[in-house]
Amino acid sequence: MSVLLLLDSRYHHSLVLLLPALEHGLRRVFACVNHCPHRVLTAESTALYTTFDEILSPTLHDHLSPNRLHHEIGPAKLECLLDLLVQPEGPRLRDRISHGEVDFYSLSKPLANHVVSLCALFCAHYSLDPTLTSEPPIAKCLAVEKSYRPLFHPASLLKRELLQLSEGLETWSTIPLPPPASPDCSSEPTPEDWSHLTVAVQRLADSALVATATRSYGSLPRALQQVNDLCHGSGIRETWEFSTALKRLVEMVWEERRERVGNSSRSLCSGAGLELIGLLRRTTENTANTLCQVRDMAILRHKQHQQKQLRSRQRKNYEHLLTSLPLYRGAACLIVVMIAVTWLRFHQMTCTDTSARRAIKFYRKVLQVSENLSSQTSASRNRWEEADQLALSLAQLSLFDILPPALDTVLSTSPRDLNH
Repeated sequence: MSVLLLLDSRYHHSLVLLLPALEHGLRRVFACVNHCPHRVLTAESTALYTTFDEILSPTLHDHLSPNRLHHEIGPAKLECLLDLLVQPEGPRLRDRISHGEVDFYSLSKPLANHVVSLCALFCAHYSLDPTLTSEPPIAKCLAVEKSYRPLFHPASLLKRELLQLSEGLETWSTIPLPPPASPDCSSEPTPEDWSHLTVAVQRLADSALVATATRSYGSLPRALQQVNDLCHGSGIRETWEFSTALKRLVEMVWEERRERVGNSSRSLCSGAGLELIGLLRRTTENTANTLCQVRDMAILRHKQHQQKQLRSRQRKNYEHLLTSLPLYRGAACLIVVMIAVTWLRFHQMTCTDTSARRAIKFYRKVLQVSENLSSQTSASRNRWEEADQLALSLAQLSLFDILPPALDTVLSTSPRDLNH
């Protein structure tokens, strides 16, 4: 009936029928593999209803026994179910439909097809007919299952936001600059302390290169080396190359980790792991906001400069902004590289309480700097001197509080030594 409703373009009715059937089927499998047949029952006065949250939880209700359903259905189906039904930033389809939070007529055909395909996979998985998997529709679903990646797990969202942050640097290549001969503003001056950030990025990349050189890491060392090499330049027009190199680094780091720990993201669901990912995401968001604010202000000030609308103080403010552009780009680059290296060594950083606390403490400091930097570069403030100091302080954090002790090279050089 659900498939007929789907073919009739009545997607909301199709899902209303299909989701309870999927839930009941998974509840039966959950009760069978975990040897708790009483959990198949509906809610009683003395027992709660077995919901998707419990069915897909990594442990049983005692928080000790592993949930055997994970092994039973495999990581790909598990991640798909979590994306669809559980992840806070996902569609949470079952909850929202059952609680009336969704406009039924807004449910789309792709979403309904997604649920139907998932149910078809489970039917094939538990079918007694071995030829069913060779049917073209089922074979297509199986092929998609093999390449499925989590979409709404916090780690997947972090990757997406890092890529967006890196892409944000591309727009900097179009920032208009005054001509070199302008008496008011030089086109691309470099701050005297620019070396602090470039050396911080280079040493962080070098330490990761040392760590990856001892094992087979594919092309990841080459991506790190490319970022390292680009740090020698400071021109605003080089931001496109920076953006491309950073995106490549992020993609390769996530792929490298996936190959080493598998598709499942359940290993990241410890309290410390999720807290650390949350800090990384908030830091990324603030940094992206800073880049956007700086770019918009540079464009506005250039327009006003061309139209001779800037007062003396505003011209000095604009000149300082232009001087600081490479500095803010370097700060964004440093944060992307720091987070990429963190993700590469995420397990080592969260495997013990001590290492997890150390990483969380470090990124709370980084988050505070990123929040203040976003505030100081806002249109209402434009306090570039304070923003410069905040950007430079990131270099000190990366050198002194260095991410995990597991990095093969410890960065302990003080900023006073950077120019030597």
